[in-house]
Amino acid sequence: MFLRLITENIVLCFLSSTMQSTSKYITGTLSLHFRKILTTLIHSHYFKNMVYYKISHVDGRITNPEQRIASDVPRFCSELSEIIQDDLTAVTDGLLYSWRLCSYASPKYIFWILAYVLGAGATIRNFSPAFGKLMSREQELEGEYRQLHSRLRTHSESIAFYGGERREEAHIQQKFRTLFRHIKRVLHDHWWFGMIQDFLLKYLGATVAVILIIEPFFSGHLRPDSSTLGRAEMLSNLRYHTSVIISLFQSLGTLSISARRLNRLSGYADRIHELMAISRELSLENENFSLQRQGSRNCISEANYVGFYGVKVVTPNGNVLVDDLTLKVEPGSNLLITGMNSLLGGCF
Repeated sequence: MFLRLITENIVLCFLSSTMQSTSKYITGTLSLHFRKILTTLIHSHYFKNMVYYKISHVDGRITNPEQRIASDVPRFCSELSEIIQDDLTAVTDGLLYSWRLCSYASPKYIFWILAYVLGAGATIRNFSPAFGKLMSREQELEGEYRQLHSRLRTHSESIAFYGGERREEAHIQQKFRTLFRHIKRVLHDHWWFGMIQDFLLKYLGATVAVILIIEPFFSGHLRPDSSTLGRAEMLSNLRYHTSVIISLFQSLGTLSISARRLNRLSGYADRIHELMAISRELSLENENFSLQRQGSRNCISEANYVGFYGVKVVTPNGNVLVDDLTLKVEPGSNLLITGMNSLLGGCF
């Protein structure tokens, strides 16, 4: 019997490791497919009608779009696939342990546990900070901090030539301090909220499980007889039934905190949706501009020179670069434009 039990244990260990590894593989595959779908949707508008240029140099509503594509999308897909896996596992465990609990005790325990978990979940939601907005702001600050370092590397030759490293260092240090303060605030919110969540769903839930298992013991279902074997069997049943209730609490608790995880996930979702919406808007800009130009009073004609007469130069987001431009460039002449670039904030 000992050899048979050891053999069964080894087989169960192998099956458990196989299922765990398979679960990770399925989660990774699901995340990869989510990423492929989202990336394809974003690219379909991002590379249409020079949207990539308009977002970076003209529109100005989105900073660091490359971070949203290369960083936010994979994180969103990874966390979404993990939530799906954990919730499906929690539902399966909840049904299994509910059936086991009803096999030896009254179904009223299921309603008591469910009522406790729902009450604890409602309490947690009332105390929960806006993790979605905090996560969105954190990713925005991370992107701005990364963009400053990228700009430093891109323009390192010019910065070194003009001796501007002190000014660049001041900008980077200021942005890092802002990022540091925000992350510190996020960690503080996770700290005090994690204490409330663990107390209600983990530790107090285990205590409630022990209280619930006492009632069948006093009612006589789990009372032992006077023999040593009877007492051992009673302890074994008591331990097993307690573990069933605790596992049921854990599975229901996983489902109750899904709202918090989805709230955190909404931070990535808002950033991705904003990028897709603005990309779609800018990709249709040329069509709208053509319709507007058909009803305008501008006169366009062909000539052997380039000329503008009383033209207003306006960016798509409404910034007026030149109010009244009158210019004529004859063939073979040279033209040098100097001054401030009001769009990029630098000189050209």
